Amino acid sequence: MIFLQNQHELTKNDILSALNSSIGDARWLLAALKKNGEPLSKEQLKDEANELYKQQNQDKLIKSRHTHDVLAAKLEGAGVVNIKEYGRARFYEVSALGHELANYSRSK
Repeated sequence: MIFLQNQHELTKNDILSALNSSIGDARWLLAALKKNGEPLSKEQLKDEANELYKQQNQDKLIKSRHTHDVLAAKLEGAGVVNIKEYGRARFYEVSALGHELANYSRSK
């Protein structure tokens, strides 16, 4: 590997920190999935995430389908969820990386 001067190899914490920053508010969806412990449909995921969010805030996190799609796409892109399709329904579950990230986020 070629490294530029003043750069170092990424550690596990570096990677988890970068993922945590990049998913932003999508961490509420990840927390809802982790708390639930089983795959959730997109609608169930929205309801669970909003419920968790409202425990610490006055308003809903997900107010539109567009917002929900953007947040779900962040989780998919980061590889922290697995998606299973049954017919036209998509179910989200926490991946192994997602468990690591959720544990890391909780410790911060």
